[in-house]
Amino acid sequence: MLFTEKNNVSLLFFNALFKRPSVFLSQYDPKASFVAIIARELWWITLFPPIFLFIGSLSFGWYIGAEHPIHLPVVQLILVCLAYYILLFAGMIGLAAASRWMAPTYSCTLDLGPHMGVIVGSASPLFLGSIAHLFPHVIFNTLVFIPVLLWSMFLLYRAVPVILQTDPQRGILHASSLVGVVLVSAVSLLGLSVGLWTLGLGPNIGV
Repeated sequence: MLFTEKNNVSLLFFNALFKRPSVFLSQYDPKASFVAIIARELWWITLFPPIFLFIGSLSFGWYIGAEHPIHLPVVQLILVCLAYYILLFAGMIGLAAASRWMAPTYSCTLDLGPHMGVIVGSASPLFLGSIAHLFPHVIFNTLVFIPVLLWSMFLLYRAVPVILQTDPQRGILHASSLVGVVLVSAVSLLGLSVGLWTLGLGPNIGV
C-alpha cells in the first residue's frame, strides 16, 4: 500500500482525501499525539494556500470586483502570504484547543491529540481546494470552495463521533459547535481586517 504506518509521509492528510470515510476513520491512529500531528502534518499542509496564493497573485493579480487585476509589490505580497500562513497554523491549533475545551460537555476524549487529528483530517479538502488560489478571482474561488467546504464538513461530522469516542448524537452537537466557532472567527477576522485596513495597517491596493 502507498500510505502505511511504515511510510514517512503523512497518513492523515492523504487518507482523509483519497480514501472512503469509513477507511479513513478505521485507519486513524488514536495514539498520534498533538505534537506529532503538528510536526508530521500541520506545518506543511498549511503551506499550500499561501504558496498557491503567492504564485497566483504574482502571475495574474487579484480580481476582487475591479475591472483590472490588482497587483501588489512583491514585498507586500510576501507579508500577506506570511500572515496567511501564521493565521492558518494558529487557527488550526486554536480550533483543536476549542474542541478539547468542549470535550467534557459532549463526553469526548480529553486527549488533545485526537482533537488535532479531527481538525487536520476534516480540513484536508480545504487545503487541497486552495489550489484555486492559483487564479485568485473571487467568483472562481467561491465556486471551488463551496463543494470543498461541504466535503470538509461531511468529514468533520463523520470523524467527531468515531475519533473523539462519543455517541453520534453528541458527536453531531460537538461538530456543529466547531462549525459555529469557525463561522464566528471568520466574521470577527473580517471585521478586524476591515478595521486595520481603515487605519492604514494593510497592503496598499490603490482603492
